[in-house]
Amino acid sequence: MNALFLAVVLSFLTGSTLGATWSYDDIPSWATNYPACAGDLQSPINIVSDDAVVDADLGNFKHALFDRPPQSMLLKNTGYTLQVDLTNGYIINDSSLLPGQFKAAQFHFHWAAPNAAGSEHLFNGNQYWGELHIVHYNTKYPDLGTAASEPDGLAVLGFFMADDYPQDNTAVERIIQPLVDDQVNYYKENATYSATFSMETFLPNNISVYYRYQGSLTNPPCYESVVWTVFSKPIRISRRQANIFETMVFENARGANDTVPINNNYRPVQPLNYRTVTRSSYCSGTGSFSMPTFHFTALCATVVGLITVPFKNSGFDKITEELSDGNAKYEGESVEISPFPINDLLQWTFLKSYYRYLGSLTTPPCYESVTWTVFEDPIYISRSQARVFEEMVYENERGHHHEHLYNNYRPVQPLNGRTVYTIDSSRLYNFDYDD
Repeated sequence: MNALFLAVVLSFLTGSTLGATWSYDDIPSWATNYPACAGDLQSPINIVSDDAVVDADLGNFKHALFDRPPQSMLLKNTGYTLQVDLTNGYIINDSSLLPGQFKAAQFHFHWAAPNAAGSEHLFNGNQYWGELHIVHYNTKYPDLGTAASEPDGLAVLGFFMADDYPQDNTAVERIIQPLVDDQVNYYKENATYSATFSMETFLPNNISVYYRYQGSLTNPPCYESVVWTVFSKPIRISRRQANIFETMVFENARGANDTVPINNNYRPVQPLNYRTVTRSSYCSGTGSFSMPTFHFTALCATVVGLITVPFKNSGFDKITEELSDGNAKYEGESVEISPFPINDLLQWTFLKSYYRYLGSLTTPPCYESVTWTVFEDPIYISRSQARVFEEMVYENERGHHHEHLYNNYRPVQPLNGRTVYTIDSSRLYNFDYDD
């Protein structure tokens, strides 16, 4: 690779405007100077979940992959984005996750203008406030610059960012603290973190659901050298933190006459063309607290729905009181409660009419080993009891930023050729849970 070519590649990967001839204000002209920008495998794209093909060979990303801090971390304003360069970053060497051995080199951000959305990828046609990219290079090549133009050179992990978190995300706050301290607000400014930290600290709690496709760099030179992994769960930050990105990062040097904030530093979605988007085979459950289901045996599940009424279900107080006392609120926690008959939960519920079919677990590993019994009559609880589940159960471990555990259900699946049975009304009987 000649020196001029390497300089052009590194000017993109480091975000430097040295010798660059492109701008987010004139995206249609990119292909004039960078022909690859008009290719068939361009990024970003609109990811349509229903169109994605399940790939059973795709593995499960674990947070432990990202828990090793790099040797050093340099935050810098590139004039295009805010970027963190990693020295001796972690390595992913798992063929079920990425097609080769890939080393983390940097991560950077894309975001909106105030009161707008600025993620690069869309998810089912929806655009998030922003997007974080962790850039990795294939270690078969000596460095990031060399790998950038190779068909199997790069792997980028993309995470949507939502600005709807009710409090500051402490992990992201650590990243942007030099902005608050007025150290890297202008072009070419940089700051080295006094203490490094792992990527795991700011990732979403659920990283099991993701989408995979072959694409490109999302700005010039647009090399079609990227295997993309885009996760469905976003990183959540506060509105205050989003405002720091929108108003405190500038594309000009300090002291310039005109101060221009970096906004809308994203490329519009590109045609999918003939590509296929695949997705991980892991289901979309968000936690282990399965609120209204009680499993009696490994291969048989009995389900009673919940509905709220103006009065309390005293049986459920045995559960909600523990949550109110701060027990078992966070991932991995448990508390032993005094035994009680399941029937205590079934106040005013008549377990006569029910439905039966053969199905699966509703969360990973989704084994098709379950005989399901679903009752027609619901369990009744009060709105205040429902609120305890909604507001006092978290999907993260204690000590991390709070993420409420809600919507912990899987969408309905195709019935295909199965038959659903119901009981003959002339032979109605009650299930007895007192034994």
